[in-house]
Amino acid sequence: MALALAVAVAVAGVHCAVRVDDYAWMLDLKVYQAGADILLGQGSLYAGPLTEGELMFQYPPFGAVVFIPFTLAGATAVGVVWNVVGLLALQWVLLHCLDRVGVRGTRASVWAGLLAAGSLVLEPVEATLLLGQVNLAVMAVAFWEVTRRPGARWHGVALGVMTGIKLVPAVFVVYLLLTRRTRAAGVATAVFAATVGVGFLLRPEDSWTYWTSLTGAPKAERPEQVYTSSLWSVMVRAFHGTDGLLLPWLVVAVVVGVAGMAIAVRLGRSGPGGGRRDLLGLVCVALVECLVLPVSWNHYWVWVLPLAVLLLPHARASWAAAAGLALVVAAFALRVFEWGIDPGGGLAFSPTQVLQTSVYPVVTVAVLVTLAVIAGRPPPTPPRPGPPGRTASTADSPPGP
Repeated sequence: MALALAVAVAVAGVHCAVRVDDYAWMLDLKVYQAGADILLGQGSLYAGPLTEGELMFQYPPFGAVVFIPFTLAGATAVGVVWNVVGLLALQWVLLHCLDRVGVRGTRASVWAGLLAAGSLVLEPVEATLLLGQVNLAVMAVAFWEVTRRPGARWHGVALGVMTGIKLVPAVFVVYLLLTRRTRAAGVATAVFAATVGVGFLLRPEDSWTYWTSLTGAPKAERPEQVYTSSLWSVMVRAFHGTDGLLLPWLVVAVVVGVAGMAIAVRLGRSGPGGGRRDLLGLVCVALVECLVLPVSWNHYWVWVLPLAVLLLPHARASWAAAAGLALVVAAFALRVFEWGIDPGGGLAFSPTQVLQTSVYPVVTVAVLVTLAVIAGRPPPTPPRPGPPGRTASTADSPPGP
């Protein structure tokens, strides 16, 4: 724990020193803070932009309740603390992944710290820290719920709370249900319903406004922006607008969503302790969601780091797999979508620029195909489950030739 904390503090401090003067520094955290301020005072959460950049509060009212403690200090101080928490969460996730590929004990702790420090080269992770986003917390909660023993006390509570803060984690409730963790899915749903009730109790008008005006794309967000990589964004950029695209996109999104969830469920049915497969199933769900959401900001793809760790056995078994994994990591590190492209250039994308700004979804589809191949193979013999850092399980062996 001491090593993990030292790494988190050091990385968050260096990142702050380098990026604190950036316009985007803690931009999303300021939205959460502004929402909490409104909750404590007067005004409506959804009346209009709350911060510079015309950003609006786009979360359930319960999200503003949770972020009230974040108003006790300025965005910079709170942001550094929040990033320390996020980096601790990231290392905890990496420990689980390393355990599943056979790296444990002190060696795992060191590798988790090194990977967390090196994760700043990955654009989704760095952007999450820059903006003060909740992606690392969401990922840690999802891992927590999926790796818990079925029937464990409070199983599903954390996921229900996180869904009440930001609706995106609801997909993991579905994943719990489809992988036969019915009780946890039910608990998560009940807790989420309770957060909605808290919102109506504290802010009935805002709650009514939010829950009766949900739309496909968040307000004040343009799907053609280069910092969003959903399938809908790819289509809008490719065809220079939205005319006539709604039905084709819905068809594509449904096909990708159903196929992706089927792959995830096939992997996840091995259950907790089933080698890497249940965690690969969880990552698969997250990647599918990134593709099918109307607006998926590039920082949503923080899942690429645990994915890379979980695929290490394949990389060790084949030079081709190792090269493929290196290309995946490079795709999320090189920021190709920024090369010679004006982020505010509207819809004037050339075919080459459409390809540049589609790197994340293209790589994600390739990863889903790889996961489908893994899911199609017989599952390994389930090892004895054990917590990260202890020699209690044997990772499933890498695939044969």
